[in-house]
Amino acid sequence: MQRYTYVGSAPTTRTWEGILSYSQDISAPYPVPVGNGVFAALDVFTLPADFIDVGNTAESNFLALFNVSLLTGYTSLAQTVFTDSGSNLSGETNVSVTVHLNPGDTVWVWGLLQTPATNGSSVDAFHTFTTSWDNTTDLIPAAIAVPEPATLALLAFGLLGIGAARRRSAAVAR
Repeated sequence: MQRYTYVGSAPTTRTWEGILSYSQDISAPYPVPVGNGVFAALDVFTLPADFIDVGNTAESNFLALFNVSLLTGYTSLAQTVFTDSGSNLSGETNVSVTVHLNPGDTVWVWGLLQTPATNGSSVDAFHTFTTSWDNTTDLIPAAIAVPEPATLALLAFGLLGIGAARRRSAAVAR
């Protein structure tokens, strides 16, 4: 998920798109509501907030991001979904949404890739769902992206390690 502001001087149309390549071997259906196979979604929306509080655990992070449409002020500009529940053994698809932007508009982009498979089945999305704007001219990404909790923990441990190393160096220098 990322926030962008359009700083151009005239209205424009932009497409946010993703390329998805996958292979799968589904041996049995996964119980509802999860389903099985490849599921990809894109959403471009507006939100009156500068950031999204995603929680402090993997589960709360997932639930906050998965339910972004429940946030106060959420307005979808365009969304699309691609799903293949096992009818094709392999495939490649372009998933895209097109939005109209006016000067000063700020939009969020959200992408999701899920590949659930029951025991004995497999789904491989080649470890990628690459998304980008068709034209990034005058689209400025927000300075703050939405970090994963693990990223924040890694940063905290790194900063603690640097602080400990500085204290040791200062103690040895005395």
